[in-house]
Amino acid sequence: MSPAGGRWWRLGRGGDEHPAAPPHAPGGPSGPTATAPPPISDGSEAATPEPGVREATERAVTEAADLLGPRHRAPAALLPALDALDGYRELAARPMRVALVGRVSAGKSTLVNALLGAHRVETGAEELTFNVSRLTHGSERTVTVHYKDGRPADRHHPDELRALTARAREDDAAGQARLRAVDHLVVTDPSPYLRSFDLVDTPGLDSVLGADSANTLRFLGRSPDEVRADSIGHAGSADALVLVFARGLAQGEEELLADFTGAGFGPGASTGGGAPGAPGSPGGPGTGQGAPGGPGGALTTVGALTKVELYWPEHPDPLAEGRRVAGRVMTAAGGTRLMYDLRPLCSLVGAAAGQLTEADFADLAELATVEPALLARRVARGPYFTTRPYPDLPVPADRRAHLFGLLAGYGLTLACGLLRDGVDRLPELRAELDRRSGLADFRRLLTDHFGARADLIKLRRIVDRARTLPDTLPLDLLPPDPPSAARIRATVDRAVGRFVDLEVQQHAFRELTVLRDCYDGRLAGFTEPELLELRRVAGEFGATPAARLGLPPGTARAELRRVALDRLAHWSAMTIDPTFAGPARRACQVLRRSYERLAAAL
Repeated sequence: MSPAGGRWWRLGRGGDEHPAAPPHAPGGPSGPTATAPPPISDGSEAATPEPGVREATERAVTEAADLLGPRHRAPAALLPALDALDGYRELAARPMRVALVGRVSAGKSTLVNALLGAHRVETGAEELTFNVSRLTHGSERTVTVHYKDGRPADRHHPDELRALTARAREDDAAGQARLRAVDHLVVTDPSPYLRSFDLVDTPGLDSVLGADSANTLRFLGRSPDEVRADSIGHAGSADALVLVFARGLAQGEEELLADFTGAGFGPGASTGGGAPGAPGSPGGPGTGQGAPGGPGGALTTVGALTKVELYWPEHPDPLAEGRRVAGRVMTAAGGTRLMYDLRPLCSLVGAAAGQLTEADFADLAELATVEPALLARRVARGPYFTTRPYPDLPVPADRRAHLFGLLAGYGLTLACGLLRDGVDRLPELRAELDRRSGLADFRRLLTDHFGARADLIKLRRIVDRARTLPDTLPLDLLPPDPPSAARIRATVDRAVGRFVDLEVQQHAFRELTVLRDCYDGRLAGFTEPELLELRRVAGEFGATPAARLGLPPGTARAELRRVALDRLAHWSAMTIDPTFAGPARRACQVLRRSYERLAAAL
């Protein structure tokens, strides 16, 4: 029997896709009678909610530390393991970090501004990002500088951010020295979007830069390898990644992926994280290369194809062309092995949407009175549009240049078209440009895919790193007598067990493992609808019962429970199908339990 078709429980009453109870085991009537599907849980176990993921993680860290004993009494051989546990505790408590990585000039800083809906980091070819910035939520805007030489961090006014992150003049030796001394910056901002996770803006991945970028780095005193190392190092301390692809920076789709696969951001890659020198951190032991769950797998990586507005005017609908390119990257070029999704974005338009002023709105309203075809021809001429007097355009050249610099040609004509269609207020225009740029949906994607399971993704990283705790034992510090050394090793193994137990205790953790198997292509025999259902019930498209069951919001509780029980019967039957083994069988079992829990909660 084909694993993908002909399953005897597929066609229930009326020939639909809902399961019917199987009368016989696979093989037909002559086969042995099948064991009945496992009974539906009465809900007694699921009725007691599991402790929160963060609380369970913190408890595991505390119990592991208790096993190792207080630091002041611990053998020297256990001190690195205690340091690692401190790192796990910090990781569990801090906000999730999402790093933006890509080539120099790929538009990472522009994308940060677009996501936050305001100008927060410097952008532009003349303002090459020099230092890593981590943006985190705070009640007011602040900038704190952390230095490479270990000196105390100091706070600066937000207006100084450009001087601390952007290129200095070639004749500004003091400015260059100041920039080289900075390790990274922490920027607090009251943007509501930063409540979901921190954003990390990195310099670039280019190993071979163009002449302009190479010259810039040369007089800044940095090499391309240093820029690349900074980006990879800080991406390694993140929990998830946004890979930023710039439209037009590659000859073909395969080349777009080359920077990331070459930098080790492929499937299952993990660049560590945590404090430098700690297990699982860049430069520390046990970096966990190849460990699932760290940055670099499809479950924790999303792609952004930026600047697609520059496809205009050759392509009247640049987002449609961007979707075509993104589709080829994900299929023909193998992007599905690297990313959960790749979204085309008019990132310049999205960033401008949060920065337009009433004066800009007035100028756009004037330009909107121009005959659309004439305006499009003028805008398409680029430099001429921004410099020539043009008596048939009611806005002076300097103001046109300002609008063109903000919105690019496509965004400018789009904004004027929206005004002609009836948009008559600045807030409405900003919201519509944000939506038309693709940024509104992209924000939701990051929040749903990353923010909704931030604690779980961090726990996955902690468990993977905890498995390397035995590797932290310095052989030269272990007691010389074998029994004492064995006791220390056994103590560390018991500490590791506290984290491994979480994989069994947390059902959401098991769902995350199944999702990882799904994205890594390890669920052989599942049909596309089944894979879609797996992702849905594991929370990829929303955490509410209705979203997980694929039903509209507001569906009656009785209907939710009926569908949960119906799908429970289906996946119960799947668990006894002998065509499934390994990760596929585990996925069936996990989904059966997911539906049990949903039904019990309803």
